Amino acid sequence: MEKKGKSCLLYGLVLTAVGLASLSPTLAPFGVGLSLFVPALFVLCGRESLLFPLAVSVPPFFLVAFFNPQVSVDLLGLVASGILFKLFEEKPSWAVLSSSALLFALALLEEFLFGLPQEVKQLKAFYQFRFGFYALSALLLSTASYGLALFFQKKGELFYRLKFGFWTVLFFIVSAASSLLLRGEAKVAAENFLVAALGLFVAQGIALFFYFVQRFSPFVKLLIFLLALIFPMGFLLTALALGFLDNWFDFRKLNRGGEGDGSNSP
Repeated sequence: MEKKGKSCLLYGLVLTAVGLASLSPTLAPFGVGLSLFVPALFVLCGRESLLFPLAVSVPPFFLVAFFNPQVSVDLLGLVASGILFKLFEEKPSWAVLSSSALLFALALLEEFLFGLPQEVKQLKAFYQFRFGFYALSALLLSTASYGLALFFQKKGELFYRLKFGFWTVLFFIVSAASSLLLRGEAKVAAENFLVAALGLFVAQGIALFFYFVQRFSPFVKLLIFLLALIFPMGFLLTALALGFLDNWFDFRKLNRGGEGDGSNSP
């Protein structure tokens, strides 16, 4: 009981810190990084019942909503992701895809309710491809948060089994071909789908990356993690390549002997 109380207290403090940090442009990047831990702590607090973390979520939510309703929508997405991770805890692809779909939908809702900042509208390239980047960001956030939720519970082996299935390759081929053949608004839509398809490979590649890394010594692990932090684009490109190749080489042997998580074909 004492351990559960500490995890719920920590969850409430982190959720509040994320909300308050997001209110300040200066502290917003810190809030984004800290937000990765919110769904994981939600799951820890809700190991016995989801009522505990839901009750703890109420005060921070209304506190932040009083100052900035848009930030409260972000908090809602983090809490909802925690619920989905709890429901699909042993089904990696279902957990990540459902959370990603939710965060993507909330990003669209935010744009509809609050619009885009003027500086974003001036970035024509981003403005055209924002839906693809919404999907990509949602996939990365969901993958990282789900991984943390499992590692906090010492269930990292479930995260290593994250694999979406060969349908991602077909999705990539269709969206890539469409982006080359189509014109106008249809071409822009296809390019957004292509960005989302690449996000699926990156998410799957992150799980495969950590599957390989966990075999090394603690010193080598630390060195690799530091390099990933120093060169994030290099890390993401490596994950992209691994996720793409994994569909053919099946590095983790998930498609043999029924060793998969039962969720690779949602």
